[in-house]
Amino acid sequence: MEKWAAPSRGHYSSERPYSGPAASYDENKSSLKWQDLVLNPDQIASQIASLPQVKVATPRLFASGFLSTGNESSGARIIGIDPQSAANNPYRLGVISGSFLTADDSEGLLIGKPAATSCI
Repeated sequence: MEKWAAPSRGHYSSERPYSGPAASYDENKSSLKWQDLVLNPDQIASQIASLPQVKVATPRLFASGFLSTGNESSGARIIGIDPQSAANNPYRLGVISGSFLTADDSEGLLIGKPAATSCI
């Protein structure tokens, strides 16, 4: 597992070991097909969390998209999270308005203050 970990801004990111691009990989697209994602992310997060130097580990899914309001649009980084994970406590504690996401809320959205301010 140690060979999978790569430092990323003070956190560790676990990625599938590189063995060349998957047959379904298209370098002209910015996302992967479902079958090319890490297999068993919860199991891998549990293994990482069991390491003595790790405080918390959780799977996350990253995507990109656009935010549009009126005549303005901007790129956005979309992060799929497990709302119950302790890894998200900083976001949970930082909610200014509304409430934090719940596991059974499939339509919930948490946006940062800059995006929220520009959407008003």
